[in-house]
Amino acid sequence: MQDKVVIVTGASRGIGRATALAMAAAGARVVVAARTADQLRTLADEIEAQTGRPALVAVTDVAVEAEVVRMVAQAEEAFGRVDVLVNNAGFNARKCKIWEMSTEEWDAMFAVNLRGAFLCCRAVLPGMIARQSGHIINVVSTAAQIGLEDMGAYGATKWGLLGLTKSLIKEARPYNVRVTAFSPGGTDTTFRAEARPQYLAPETVAQAIVFVASLPEEAVVHDLVMRPIVETNF
Repeated sequence: MQDKVVIVTGASRGIGRATALAMAAAGARVVVAARTADQLRTLADEIEAQTGRPALVAVTDVAVEAEVVRMVAQAEEAFGRVDVLVNNAGFNARKCKIWEMSTEEWDAMFAVNLRGAFLCCRAVLPGMIARQSGHIINVVSTAAQIGLEDMGAYGATKWGLLGLTKSLIKEARPYNVRVTAFSPGGTDTTFRAEARPQYLAPETVAQAIVFVASLPEEAVVHDLVMRPIVETNF
């Protein structure tokens, strides 16, 4: 990953934060994107302290088209290109039955989890296609592998992201742009109200993302599912 330019969305915490740190440790130039400026600046300071090179902070709501365009423009202005996009931003409004979910909650999840990923992909692809090189890693979820009770809306966004990714794999391949659907299972992050130390550590998930992105350009992982060994709901 030496000197590769990597955008990580949802970088302020959890899997995104761990991925930004792991990418920087592997030698990448990292652009950290999320809505929370203070957390991003703290992360950028930590990256600079560990690697001697600052990360680029891009305060971005991926659900807003203009902000996504600005984020990619910032990255290209600072570093000249975007080599890797890790589409990680996402959230689950709450666990509930479909009939208990408000339209506002439904729309908010689709705006970030699916529309946001689409906007980010669309923004980086022209540069990648022009260079005949690049890699998009969409962080999906094992919620796109099975149906989960009380997570229908979240699952729908992730099934949608998986479908988008599978189409993009074929569309981007003629331009030598690699695309990966990476689906982690239960991960011990603030995504859940209670700590789950038996689940995947965010750092473990980040290691897998860096591995996938570090493969030689003639190789691509299209679809990777990763679960904690204790997980049995599949």
